[in-house]
Amino acid sequence: MNSQIIALTQRCEETQVQIQEHRKVLSVVRRLPMEILQEIFFATVDFPPRMYWSSLTWSVDSSAPTISLWDIELVSKGWRGALLSCARAWSYIVIRDASLFDFGYSEVIRLGRQLQRAQNHPLSIFIHEPQGTRILSSHLIVCLIPFAHKIQTMHLSVSYNTIPRFCPIGPSLRSLHSLSITSNNTFARSHLIVPDPFGDTFRDAGNLQHLELQDVYYARIALLSIPWRAITHLKIANQLKARFHHYTAPEDILEVLSIVTTIEDLELQISLVSPNLSGDSNPLTVPSLRSLKFLAPVNHFGNISSLLDRLDMPSLTQLVVECANGTGSYIAPNQDIMRSILGLFERSCCSLTLLKLCDVRMTSYDMRSLFIRLPNLEDLRLANVGNDTITNTILRELAVFDESPPAFPKLHTLHIDGAWGFKPANFIKTVRSRCTLSTGYAQLRSVRVAWKAGVFDDMEDRAHAVASQLKDCEADGLELSSFVFQNASSR
Repeated sequence: MNSQIIALTQRCEETQVQIQEHRKVLSVVRRLPMEILQEIFFATVDFPPRMYWSSLTWSVDSSAPTISLWDIELVSKGWRGALLSCARAWSYIVIRDASLFDFGYSEVIRLGRQLQRAQNHPLSIFIHEPQGTRILSSHLIVCLIPFAHKIQTMHLSVSYNTIPRFCPIGPSLRSLHSLSITSNNTFARSHLIVPDPFGDTFRDAGNLQHLELQDVYYARIALLSIPWRAITHLKIANQLKARFHHYTAPEDILEVLSIVTTIEDLELQISLVSPNLSGDSNPLTVPSLRSLKFLAPVNHFGNISSLLDRLDMPSLTQLVVECANGTGSYIAPNQDIMRSILGLFERSCCSLTLLKLCDVRMTSYDMRSLFIRLPNLEDLRLANVGNDTITNTILRELAVFDESPPAFPKLHTLHIDGAWGFKPANFIKTVRSRCTLSTGYAQLRSVRVAWKAGVFDDMEDRAHAVASQLKDCEADGLELSSFVFQNASSR
């Protein structure tokens, strides 16, 4: 007993010391002006929460909060006063477990308080429904109805049969600007369950411009009840670790693009099936599209060409194609996609400024084709495209000598990762010539060269030579990185 008392006394003394140390810091924070406190509190808002795959529940789950506004207001009267006067912080509403609204009224009361504290600010709301929830709480819907006209951003992580439950707030969603839907259905395809999993929920959201569909497996996406014609930013991603692998037909994407005539930004993280060649094979012109990002899963990228070959994008300025989907798997570069990319550039006559290719097989001949077709390119990023893509000859064409114009005269960013065989001296000469320009060509501002380990014995020496001999360019403002990596995870 005496030993326990001594241990508790010692622990109490340690706690008192820690309190005194932290009080020195907190006393300064407490004296901060209210405006600064409000900015600090607003920075703690975690919206939307990070989603992750839970192998325990075999579903998507949301990350736990590190700190909440409800905790902050309990610290002191001053902090509570500053927080209550920061209405925009309360306008970000996170409901991590919608099923709790069926157990008493504590969640209803808390949501009501937050909606009142948000005052007249536009609302951003995140609702997560855990896997296995039978039906969405009517209490939650009733709370949202009076405030639905203020909802500007909505993130839903729910099952298919839950979305129609939001229909009562549908007619009021006229301010909805951004919508993200992540489906929790892991064992069944939606077109085998209901004709349209969205019902009339979003039919009246005429101001909807940003749309993200995550793991929404539907036979024909274009038939979902969404005001497609106003969409400017669209992301379709099928990433869920379900018991089946979902494939999307190129015709489904083309059908959506034929409707969404105002689209400017498109991101696809999907697996494509072989195209149905019996349909119309004429290229579809997407006049407003400026940015296209295509991330294909490992071993499921073979049909990217079937979509690229049927698109014409005259306004395209940014193109990203990653065949390994950022998994870090260093796979053999795909042999077929570059032909389709070059065909797209020739067909579209676009003024591309950014090109990023990962695991897309290229040759030095392809690089020369890019020199001709992309005179306005400013940002080039290549990873695992083949060791004969950037050769000593290609480096000479990129360099500035005398008055002859270099390839990519507007280039300011060059990032290359791979098994490069060019001489470091040639790379150094090229970079230096583009960093010390007195002519009208663009100067390089960011250079990254990553050398794959094991290809040559002197990879470490090559990386060190580039880093050490370009230090003078770094002193003049160049952002430089040169290193050796083991696999593609270093990208």
